[in-house]
Amino acid sequence: MLFTKRYPIEPHGPKRLVVTRTRTWSEIVLRLDGVQIGNPDRAALLNRVEYTLRDHSVLCVWLEYGPTGIPMLYITRNGHPLPGSEGDPRKILRYTLGFIWVIGGCQVLFSMLVIYNGRGDDGIALNLAAGLILVLLGFLAWGRSVVAMFLASLICLGEFALLFIAEGNIDLANVWRLIFGLGLFGWILWRGVRAVQELQATTLPVRYPPEPMHHVQPHHPGATHDDLSQNART
Repeated sequence: MLFTKRYPIEPHGPKRLVVTRTRTWSEIVLRLDGVQIGNPDRAALLNRVEYTLRDHSVLCVWLEYGPTGIPMLYITRNGHPLPGSEGDPRKILRYTLGFIWVIGGCQVLFSMLVIYNGRGDDGIALNLAAGLILVLLGFLAWGRSVVAMFLASLICLGEFALLFIAEGNIDLANVWRLIFGLGLFGWILWRGVRAVQELQATTLPVRYPPEPMHHVQPHHPGATHDDLSQNART
């Protein structure tokens, strides 16, 4: 069984790069504009492969395994992740914030239903406030706020830990499941924080040093070419 995915090689451009692979990654074919540019196997992808394109840009492709052993394909062009690839910070941020918004939205919805039925208490009010804060921080993080993304991740991780401790009957036998679960969740959230940092770094304005000013004396009628040249040098 073959899987096919298409990528643009530049932001907002057409999806010119086509990657076709088998389920086990034993065979991978890369085509650009319909022309095959590579056919690496899994062993080669684990060590990175590079291809020089016709415009002299360098396409780098490699395979990494996530914490759960799922293979992830990274593709960069001149060091910049292709849009939609595993290293694309916009994709990472979108997925991470979607996760955070689902958590915050469920908290808000659950709390409002409890309050509507007249069974609200201080705990429900705190849960509602936490959900609203998560949703708000998510919107701020979407606007490239590293602080908001970090705080939202910290709140989510804390709530996840409290939920496991309160409902999971933690003991020495299953404490490793808690550690693994928190580690995996923390890895997902940390990728979101790093994605915001990368996006913020790429959108910072480029400042150039001011060029030295050259004072040129006003032109007077009757001035010769040598006079003007001398004024320009001074």
